[in-house]
Amino acid sequence: VDLPTYAFQHRRYWLEPSSATAGAERLGLDRTGHPLLGAAVEPADRQELLLTGRLAIGSHPWLADHAVGGTVLLPAAAQLDLVLHAADRAGCGGVEDLVLRAPLVLPEQGAVAVQLIVGPPDGAGRRPVALHARPEGADEPWTVCAEGALAGPSTAPAPEPEGSWPPPGATAVPLDDLYERLGDLGYGYGPAFRALRAAWRLGEDLFAEVELPVDTPAAGYGIHPALLDGALHPLLLDLLDDPSPVPPGVLRLPFGWRGVVRGPAAGGGTVRVRLGRVAADEVSLRLSDPAGTVLLAAQALTLRAVPLERLAGASADDRLYEVEWLPLPLPLPDRGAGEGSAEGSADRWAVLGELAAPDGTVPYPDLAALFGAVRAGAPMPEAVLAAVGPDGGDGGDGVSAAVAAGGALSATLRLLQEWLGEPAAADSRLVLVTRGAVAPAEGAAPDPAAAAGWGLVRSAQAEEPGRLLLLDADGPLSAGVLAGVLAAQEPQVAVRGGAVLVPRLARLAGVGETPPVLDPAGTVLVTGGTGGLGALFARHLVSAYGVRHLLLVSRRGGEAPGAAELVAELGELHELTEHRKLAAFVLFSSVAGTMGTAGQGNYAAANAFLDALAQHRRTLGLPAVSLAWGLWERESGMADTLDRGALARLRRSGIAGIGDPQGLRLFDAALAADRPVPVPVRLDLAALRSGGETPPALLRGLLRMPLQPARRSAEPAATAEEGTFAGKLRGLPAEQRSAYVLDLVRDELARVLGFDTPDGVESGRGFQDMGVDSLTAVELRRRLSTATGLSLPVTAVFDHPTPVAMADHLLAESLPAGAEHPMLAELDRWERELPGIAADPEVRGKVLARVQLLLAGLRDPGADPAAEQGEIDGVGIDGASDEELFLLLDGTLETPE
Repeated sequence: VDLPTYAFQHRRYWLEPSSATAGAERLGLDRTGHPLLGAAVEPADRQELLLTGRLAIGSHPWLADHAVGGTVLLPAAAQLDLVLHAADRAGCGGVEDLVLRAPLVLPEQGAVAVQLIVGPPDGAGRRPVALHARPEGADEPWTVCAEGALAGPSTAPAPEPEGSWPPPGATAVPLDDLYERLGDLGYGYGPAFRALRAAWRLGEDLFAEVELPVDTPAAGYGIHPALLDGALHPLLLDLLDDPSPVPPGVLRLPFGWRGVVRGPAAGGGTVRVRLGRVAADEVSLRLSDPAGTVLLAAQALTLRAVPLERLAGASADDRLYEVEWLPLPLPLPDRGAGEGSAEGSADRWAVLGELAAPDGTVPYPDLAALFGAVRAGAPMPEAVLAAVGPDGGDGGDGVSAAVAAGGALSATLRLLQEWLGEPAAADSRLVLVTRGAVAPAEGAAPDPAAAAGWGLVRSAQAEEPGRLLLLDADGPLSAGVLAGVLAAQEPQVAVRGGAVLVPRLARLAGVGETPPVLDPAGTVLVTGGTGGLGALFARHLVSAYGVRHLLLVSRRGGEAPGAAELVAELGELHELTEHRKLAAFVLFSSVAGTMGTAGQGNYAAANAFLDALAQHRRTLGLPAVSLAWGLWERESGMADTLDRGALARLRRSGIAGIGDPQGLRLFDAALAADRPVPVPVRLDLAALRSGGETPPALLRGLLRMPLQPARRSAEPAATAEEGTFAGKLRGLPAEQRSAYVLDLVRDELARVLGFDTPDGVESGRGFQDMGVDSLTAVELRRRLSTATGLSLPVTAVFDHPTPVAMADHLLAESLPAGAEHPMLAELDRWERELPGIAADPEVRGKVLARVQLLLAGLRDPGADPAAEQGEIDGVGIDGASDEELFLLLDGTLETPE
């Protein structure tokens, strides 16, 4: 067994006491006392009540046992329980009516944020209520899952009349294999929801006994939602004998409640259920304990038929995305600024080679010439423009495009390596100008060779944020447009007709509403078809779509593990596409080509090529879809070569893992969407927000960050100094500075290695021994440069190979020996303030008194008082007047010869 090259992490796994229960109070909120609701608040200026909660399978595992049509839903019984809790808290007697407007889908990973809002009462005490939900951390509109009204104050329901149980004449209903048979119909009830113990029928009424499974946590509930849900299971008994009233692909689910009140006692143990027929799709409901105390009564529960497609399409995890291009407002208008203008100043920009650039831009034949001039004393430009990739994009056939991509990529890679390896270029940006690498217009297609270059550079941008800019132009650049693009601080832009566009990931609308259709007689081509994912989807195409002709293309073909078994399982593939219509051309791409992933430039370039190829085929009227998959939980594709640190980087960028069931649903949705490059990726925007890092530009649209140019505000020099890393160090006692810097290094190293805490980082152990490779070293250097404001060389991590050595280096660079004492800089600030102080007599007197006390404190207690005589720069101050003292401090009083 291969052992890790880094030290084992010494971590405690024992649970520690948690203060989470007191979190609401610390935030000025109230605890609700309900397991599914975390906090409550009543606004001070109106009679309203807001309750909030977080629903997740991870924190409430029993919820995963309620799956309808394969989709985990919050039961209607749980929604009613939440509203009844709000009614109790608001002083209402129960629920007058509640309509379930939309399914509340629980994702496989992540969570759903819920808000339960109770409005002000009317004259009769009736109050509106609504349950809202949305994926945790998502900046998107809230979905109203349920809404209705709470009833005014009322009394508890009357007890059940005494009588035998079950009622005389009732016929027992057999429950053999009940839940297995319901599962075949689409009602997936796990152990926590298998509460039905016995059932009887008397005319059109149903009677039952339900009991909460032993392992289901029941504390905090009046009537546990799983118990209440089990009370409704007798309504499904008719479907087991004759499912014909419900069409295939449709399930009967609760739609609305009316006249619900809860009794004073909590429901536990065995509960008796009485379901009475009110109308064709309505029943009344009463739950009581064996003593006859009514636990809950509902005048009516209404059922409705719900298509399964509606449930699958409602899942927050099953969303598809695509890249859209949005116009970017520029901070500077394009007015044809030319030579001598601020926009085209020759000391700001440079251009390499024959690239057409705005007037006044300094030309250089290559980077070597530019860097040579800089070493000779020329100023380093703020931006350097270089043309990369093939010139012009008509797409071409696949072979010629691939050849062109290879040559262009090699040249681009050499340019990137030369630029990123030059210390003088650390504060400048390299603008890589392309033509036809992207297609912002609907229905257009990029040149695959040029698109591959963008994939390569996107990965370099992930490694070195802020140092590279991709700019795809349809013609010469004007000074105004270039100045605006540089000021906007966007990593990727396209210029079309003078307008600047930026890419943003956006949700595909209407996904899941229409099921995909494939011709079973046609051939479906799948790239990566014999690998892990390809095999998963090949089987899915056969079983779910009836496809009988598959062309599986991959790098290893039949040599891939399990390929022979897969071929034997699927049958002959021998006819290929020669005599068959091509029903689908499916390319398995990766989000690495769309977003760029550090350390995977070649992989990103190849996938960007595939995406462009799909767009190119679509413009020719040929079938093609390139799925830019996100990270999978299983090891495949992008995840194959990622270590713990690389996976942590992806998660910090908002990308989470996709499970197999979810991936199959996303595949179906992608085929139905009929878009050339859908992006099936699971995003964790909450983790992105909490990570404390700048979000990738591509995700800013999902985070609702406005499209606006970056603005720089001027601030006083002293204030800027106080906010710098060096300023923070100077504010610490000298004996604490080393520890402060070492903590910084350990914190950043823990982040890049994917450690939960810096406790596993040993201060004296070598970076390489702890798992730092060349890519991790690049990220660590970048993070330390950002944190300290220092321009660290690319070899910094290897030149100072332990946390202690790196901390010593950072401290020495931030506070070099012999540097001016910060007090002198503070006195410079005082000097700038003197004219204003002198103009105010009252402030002037107070300041003068303080200055005299401070000067007295500067005298050496062991020195001869006669030697100092209260002099500054040879000027006596003991007998100086106020005016002379201010002149002295202002530097305008002449000193004696």
